[in-house]
Amino acid sequence: MEYTETYQSYCPKHNTRVVHTVIFKKRTCSRIQETVLHFTCSQDSRCKECQKDYP
Repeated sequence: MEYTETYQSYCPKHNTRVVHTVIFKKRTCSRIQETVLHFTCSQDSRCKECQKDYP
């Protein structure tokens, strides 16, 4: 099962407000961290700086 969350943030590269959209895979156990399936930044969809915040 998958779910999507959006987060308001500031881009460290451009110092502007951005929206991060993250698709997670639902975890099956509370001890396991949820897996990021897809990350998108509204400023730059290929940006890797912001993606580091979502392990």
